[in-house]
Amino acid sequence: MRILDRLPYDETRLDNIQTKDLTGNEGPEFPRALLPAVKEAWIAAPNEVDVMIKVKVLLDTGNDLTIVNPQIVRELERSLETSGSFIPMCRKVKYYDNGLFEDAFELTLTLPGGYQYSSQIGFVAANRPYEQWDVWLGQDFFERFVVTFDGPAQTITVDEPKS
Repeated sequence: MRILDRLPYDETRLDNIQTKDLTGNEGPEFPRALLPAVKEAWIAAPNEVDVMIKVKVLLDTGNDLTIVNPQIVRELERSLETSGSFIPMCRKVKYYDNGLFEDAFELTLTLPGGYQYSSQIGFVAANRPYEQWDVWLGQDFFERFVVTFDGPAQTITVDEPKS
């Protein structure tokens, strides 16, 4: 089953201009590459589809787990409390960035086209610079799907694996 069909990359870049090379030396200014991101998705607590928060999602192949901006979790919790709904379940997981235990929330991400994704581990609310994205899909997402990045066309296609 096709989940995302040639969805265009986000038009923004991580930084507008990069001036340092990989070794940290100053160099000529050049624009950073476009990143595979979904401009419009929605996050919610499981089975609470009436309360959803619009989010921007980065597909991050270098991240072990899916992470979510803690501000998005707080916004969702406030909305759920106001509506009288249940707050998402939270557990502690050891996150590799700092070796400390972080909160991981049971959440559901709805992608364009209506496909819903929930991580078996939970969405980790790690403190890191989020820049312009609210959710960073990690390896827990990529291990479950066939993801195609078409660089020249700047599109993403996500399919269920064939059995």
